[in-house]
Amino acid sequence: MKIYLIYFLSIYGIPPSVMTEYDGKDKKNYVYFTLKEDCENYLVKVGVKKYKTMQVSSNGGGKFLKNSKKTQFLICKEFDKEKLYNWE
Repeated sequence: MKIYLIYFLSIYGIPPSVMTEYDGKDKKNYVYFTLKEDCENYLVKVGVKKYKTMQVSSNGGGKFLKNSKKTQFLICKEFDKEKLYNWE
């Protein structure tokens, strides 16, 4: 099963990572989406409010958030749920 998680990228040498978007107070359950469109809608509606320094941008592949210097990005990344280590 394919899922989409919010993924953080930076050009400053910080390793790419899944953002800590938690569902409720339980920190072991990341918010995830089964459709890329749902993930992008979350970024546009919720992500912009939470990450105030980021703006919505898009390309042919979809929507994402970026900072004004174009050095940090929040994207929706596809993962294979069966291959994720220690999922739920």
